[in-house]
Amino acid sequence: MTRTNRRGGTLLALTAAAIAMTSIEAQAGGFAIREQSAEGLGAAFAGIAAGTNDLSSMFWNPATLSLHDGSSVQGEIAAILPYANIDVDSSTRPTGVPGAFVNNGTEESGNLGSLAIVPSTYVAHQVNDKLRVGLAINSPFGLVNEANRGWAGNFHGLKSDLFSININPMASYDLSDYLSVGVGVQVQYVDVALTQENLVGLNTFAQGRATGDDWGYGVTAGVVFKPTEYTRVGLGYRSQIKHSIRGHSEVSTSGTGAPGTLTNLGKLTARTTLPEMVSLGVRHMVNEDWTVMGTVEWTNWSRFKELRIENDSGAPDNVTEEDWNDGWFFSVGAEHKWDEKLTLRGGVAYEISPVPDRTRTPRIPDNDRIWLNVGGSYQVSSNLSFSVAYSHIFVEDGPINLSRNDVGNAARGDLVGESKANVDIIAVSLKYDFGRLP
Repeated sequence: MTRTNRRGGTLLALTAAAIAMTSIEAQAGGFAIREQSAEGLGAAFAGIAAGTNDLSSMFWNPATLSLHDGSSVQGEIAAILPYANIDVDSSTRPTGVPGAFVNNGTEESGNLGSLAIVPSTYVAHQVNDKLRVGLAINSPFGLVNEANRGWAGNFHGLKSDLFSININPMASYDLSDYLSVGVGVQVQYVDVALTQENLVGLNTFAQGRATGDDWGYGVTAGVVFKPTEYTRVGLGYRSQIKHSIRGHSEVSTSGTGAPGTLTNLGKLTARTTLPEMVSLGVRHMVNEDWTVMGTVEWTNWSRFKELRIENDSGAPDNVTEEDWNDGWFFSVGAEHKWDEKLTLRGGVAYEISPVPDRTRTPRIPDNDRIWLNVGGSYQVSSNLSFSVAYSHIFVEDGPINLSRNDVGNAARGDLVGESKANVDIIAVSLKYDFGRLP
């Protein structure tokens, strides 16, 4: 959140951007986090909505609960190691601020990314031969990034921190031996903190911190269809969730080398809608040793046309143009049963980013990407199993061409350059089965 005078307007808009978006550390298009399954990661999430051997597919499709008998619990953790840098070609001061751009440190952003840890938990229980209930606790959106202070684009982004948690109770029911359905409820909390630097005079800077949080609610639903003994098709849906993120902001203003003067700039509200997602997955057992999988996933990011911030003081709304497109994800993968205990898998994916070239910012240097993934699972005992996976993501270089003539950028100035990024991900999971119904 941010303010409404010259220094306030810029900070307000950028806080909103941090609330509603994320940078390269969210490893799905836009600012979603895909790393909710070590088993899924190992095969590039191919066939994930049709169910996996563990519980994690319930995040994409609650009907996959029908594949698990008895009672089970599973814990996951993913370590995301991103690299993202903005090579700057040119930049200018905000509109109305005299003089040429003053570089306090380095023109380049430095590595925007830092290590991010993403945990998730799944619980499943079989009530009877047709009904199962489950619980998924995930962090579906998130961000930790920070640029060098004084870099050429510091008016457009300096530091962002976004945290979310999603609590998702659900149930599945077998309508027949071939068809199962599932439904669930989402309870989602988001919390954001943003630091932004703004030039308000020849040698006078404002650095603000804005924080806000909110609870939102949605649903999940899905079906699993088994046309043959060897083939499963799953279709999963996660609904949109609306958030009205309320918080406050403060700013520290100083001349070059002078101590800052801290000012509380009041309460702010940012309204945004996190998009719905539809996943289609297919699994086919070729023989007792080999299974092939595929996924097509659509995310309705095109609803994200603008980011509007309301100031409780009655000042005019601060609007940032986004104009995002739909996001698409395609993957194929395969599993090989090495023996009774060990299963190996791999996959490749191509993801179409929703972020258009025209509105790409340093806070979301997202672009189309290719995923290369490998992993495996091991059955330690009849009750205990674990999975590991590794992924490398090649992100296409993305042009940045932000003009102070565009909506909201007058208070940030021009920024022309190119983003370069790649990501490494390591994930592990542990599952324990308590037993099955008689």
